[in-house]
Amino acid sequence: MMKSEIQFFEGVMGSGIVASITYGNSRVIFDFGAPFNPMTQPYDGQVEKREKAWVKNAIRLGQIPAVDGVFAEKDLGLESEIQPYKKSYFTTGVIISHLHLDHMSGIGMVHPDIPVYLHRDAHKLQTMLDAVGESVGERAFSPIDLYEPFYIGEIKITAYYSDHPCAGAVGYLIEPPDGKYYYSGDVRMHGGHLDKVVADINKIAKEEVDVLILEATTFSPSMYERADNEPLVASLNIPEGMTSERELLERVYQDLLGSADLGIFNIYHRDMELIKGLFALAADANREIVFEPKTAYIVMHMLDLFPTVFIPDNKDCTGDPAPYLRFVLENTPRIVTSDELMAAPEKYFVQNSYENILELFDLAEQGARYYHLYGEPLVEGSRAYKNMQRVLQLTGVQYAAFANLYCYNHAYPNNLLYMANEIAARNLIAVHSSSPEKLICEHSRKVIPEKGEIYQLVDGILQPIQLY
Repeated sequence: MMKSEIQFFEGVMGSGIVASITYGNSRVIFDFGAPFNPMTQPYDGQVEKREKAWVKNAIRLGQIPAVDGVFAEKDLGLESEIQPYKKSYFTTGVIISHLHLDHMSGIGMVHPDIPVYLHRDAHKLQTMLDAVGESVGERAFSPIDLYEPFYIGEIKITAYYSDHPCAGAVGYLIEPPDGKYYYSGDVRMHGGHLDKVVADINKIAKEEVDVLILEATTFSPSMYERADNEPLVASLNIPEGMTSERELLERVYQDLLGSADLGIFNIYHRDMELIKGLFALAADANREIVFEPKTAYIVMHMLDLFPTVFIPDNKDCTGDPAPYLRFVLENTPRIVTSDELMAAPEKYFVQNSYENILELFDLAEQGARYYHLYGEPLVEGSRAYKNMQRVLQLTGVQYAAFANLYCYNHAYPNNLLYMANEIAARNLIAVHSSSPEKLICEHSRKVIPEKGEIYQLVDGILQPIQLY
């Protein structure tokens, strides 16, 4: 009898998920992203990509794994040992959990004849990102909806809700004829929609899953670590010292309240849930929220909101501006100048992204508070982070909040254990973590796959294939 197989090319240790589930000649690849390694990123803003060797260089640099049957022969070169798409016997499809780069940065390299599926909201967001210059390559996508099954060959796939802040974030139930796998994508339980998360965990639990592939980011030592003598108890509670996104926004609100300083926020504009919260926060604080043009363009299309815009000095609005900028200029209710912001700083809450950080030399003249809410630079100690700190010091801006110190975009360890216990899959694989061995569920058999090794589902038990 034919058996399904799972193979991890990336993501068991660390980020950058790329894995496959096959059944006969049907193959589902879930996520197609690069490992998050900002300290060793070769493209530093000065090094440029080689267009003709883009795929080959990405493989050489470890940005994407060498997966057979995925890339075009012209991108690999005739001398390559990697099997090109046209010579593969697999019927392949790629499913994307969400649009954070460690989960999807490589999809532009995937052969255009291979369908790439993602939630309808993520598809819309990617269209907006393409327009503002954040494309991952030209290709078509297949938008899908929650709870509506589709097939890749003989493998059935259904998307479920995930409360990750990126628009269109989902997990996937993947069902070859001989079993059930659930890939969580990135998930959290301290966002604004716990009820929906729990409801879908209950639905998945009823499916009697054979293999749960669960993100375990917060088990990494660089993130939240519990004391060794502190037992980990499965629960939906927020650990002491940590916070929810609502509480994070409340802290920013309280800090702004009564302050005469200009409020400045640095965000990741793929995260629509946080942006919704910022609109409400600004209204409650009686401040006008102001966005840079790229984010304003995305907000206008994704949220149907038309905010005030501040044009950084490096954006040329004369002559024939880029289409996205023209749209923003035509649809914003007003454009605010730096002089207006400095004349009444207590009335505004303004976006400042890292690429425009030198605007602070003007914006901070009357005092400013800087809320670093998941925007780049993401890693303390990186060159960009040190540069940001230097500019803040030179401009006298008070660094008021770095969200990742106490509020992550990933479920806390006790929340992940709750999810694992509720689903109670026969096999558990922790991914997206530097310490996957720490996630242990008494109801599930722990499996830590070796990178590249093939595992087979035999009578509900996942085991490595014995090659003779």
